[in-house]
Amino acid sequence: MSAENRAELRKPLQAILISPDKKERQMILSGEKTVSVRYGHRDYEIGPVMLCCHIEPWTVKAEITNVKHITVSQVPSEDALASGMKSGSLSEILLDLRKYYPSITFSSPVTVVRWNNLEGKLAEKAKKSKRAGYVQ
Repeated sequence: MSAENRAELRKPLQAILISPDKKERQMILSGEKTVSVRYGHRDYEIGPVMLCCHIEPWTVKAEITNVKHITVSQVPSEDALASGMKSGSLSEILLDLRKYYPSITFSSPVTVVRWNNLEGKLAEKAKKSKRAGYVQ
């Protein structure tokens, strides 16, 4: 097969599973939550991503703008705050992560994923409500 006849290999769309917690999903739509901290080093790349919940019918498209591979003890407070935590302290980060990953410790590897530019029906509805002064 000649080079001009080969199809370009495209990357598959990435996805981040979001908790079925309604408050967390509302924080994403309002722009309060723009970061997710995931256990382990994951191969997310800069570019499009679907934020979705496999339990509740909920999904929006976003753009991953930054990916960090660090340990729990290295998560900056600004990332913790952008992930929806109140104080951004390391203790709060660890307690929150243990809801999903019970054996996680301060030395455990994590991936910090930051996104922006939400798109989709739910994102547009949230933007309209915000402009109209409604809280979702």
